[in-house]
Amino acid sequence: MSKAFPVLKFKTSRRQVPPTTKKWLVEKTAYLEGVWQEKGPKIMRGIEKQCGFGFPAKTISRGIVVHVHKRGKDENPGDMEETKPFQFNLYVTKSETWRDVKGVMVHELLHCLMWQKFYFDYRVGKPTFFADIFADELVTSVVECMVLGRKPGKQTCGKAVDYALEEAIERLSRTGRREKLVKALVEFFAEYPVRIRRKGSNVLKEREKVMNCLPSLLPESIDG
Repeated sequence: MSKAFPVLKFKTSRRQVPPTTKKWLVEKTAYLEGVWQEKGPKIMRGIEKQCGFGFPAKTISRGIVVHVHKRGKDENPGDMEETKPFQFNLYVTKSETWRDVKGVMVHELLHCLMWQKFYFDYRVGKPTFFADIFADELVTSVVECMVLGRKPGKQTCGKAVDYALEEAIERLSRTGRREKLVKALVEFFAEYPVRIRRKGSNVLKEREKVMNCLPSLLPESIDG
């Protein structure tokens, strides 16, 4: 576990909004940063405890940027890009308090930590679709509950499954990603008849094999 934590820098969104919205958004950003100064260390300790490792040295020296936006009608309360693990987005409303955004903060910080470790510390093996798309959201949603001090039960795990499925579909729908999986499947099944004829395989073995061969929709490495 690390003895220090990365500094979180809260920044107000640069989106074009009315002056009145900008005013409360700036105030909300300052409010969240102030609460984080008090609550943040305990949350970071909980995240490291439940993950089993600390934040990479690169992250501790560089910090993490939290971009605070006004939440639109169809926007989720938070998100981050796996290839940009030094930052994430919070989408808030005028009436929301720390209690409303605390879980979102934990969720996105878990994502940041896992992708930081993968890209900067581990870099072993090729990422796969099911691990990096479905399992990533599934595990993050349940561990979020544990960091917040709640025991994950049937309801929590059920919501985690639903959320992971929704996110997997959303990510898969992004430009070019579906085509990458289709190409991998075409290549896989081109050799399928050969493997079956040689009697060295069967449909159940192939089903297990395809789970581990479908490529991730993410790059294997990124620039730090």
